[in-house]
This record gives sequence, C-alpha cells and structure tokens, in this order.
Amino acid sequence: QLEYSTNQLARYETQEEPQNEDVTNKKYQQRALPRSYTQAIQNTSDAIVITCKSHPFRIVAVNDAWTNLCGYTQTECYGKTLQSLLHGPKTNATGMQDIMSTLTDKHEDGETTLINYAKNGREFVNKVKIGPLQDDVTGEVTHFVG
Repeated sequence: QLEYSTNQLARYETQEEPQNEDVTNKKYQQRALPRSYTQAIQNTSDAIVITCKSHPFRIVAVNDAWTNLCGYTQTECYGKTLQSLLHGPKTNATGMQDIMSTLTDKHEDGETTLINYAKNGREFVNKVKIGPLQDDVTGEVTHFVG
C-alpha cells in the first residue's frame, strides 16, 4: 500500500485545477527550493535532505520532517546515499538519474515522482524536487538539496 506524507496530502487535497490558462500560477506553484545551505537548514515542515554536490551525492544533513517521513536519524543517514537508504523494488532509478544529470550538467532544478521506501520498509510516493545550493557570498554551488 502506498502512503503520502501529511504535507503531500495537505497540498494535494487543497489544490484545485485551473479553470483556464489565464489563471495566475501563483496559487498552484509549490514552495521554491532553498538556494543556500543557510536557508535549507532553517526549520520547515517540508522534508529536506542536503547532499554533496558530486557523485555519489552522500547525505550531509536532513531535517526533522525528512526523518519523520523516512525513519532514519541524521546519524544513520550521514555519509550514505539516498539510493542506499530509500530505493527498493518499485523505485524508478532512471527518473532519478535523469534529474541528477540535469542538475549536475546544467545546475538546474529537476523533478520526478518516485516510489521510495522508509526504514521500516513502508512504501511511499515521493514527489522529489532537487536543486543546487549556493554559497551565500560567492554564489558557487556547494551542495544539492531535495
């Protein structure tokens, strides 16, 4: 059985379909990804994971919402990859590889929806949005955030 996180359900249940193309997109846009490490580690109800910017994209930080969704503590996931923790038999690895290619080659955000697995084996639908984090001063890409 697939499960959605509480935040995903809340966003899904309150979204309405636009009546026509002239309706402004503001109402329907998802919250933007943070752009700096400082922003990314601020308290948020969205599940956030920060990884190194180079392959194999090891985890350097997660927030409480991510821990609650996935079941791993900061200590358990530090230095590991998302693939090693969350992927399972129904995970579409190709979708993730495609957005990581876009991210590493063009430093542009990528999005996909995956079936992931929590620590206890529970399947959940994960709408993944990944983007670069930049140094607050230089603007250089320092990490990736999802």
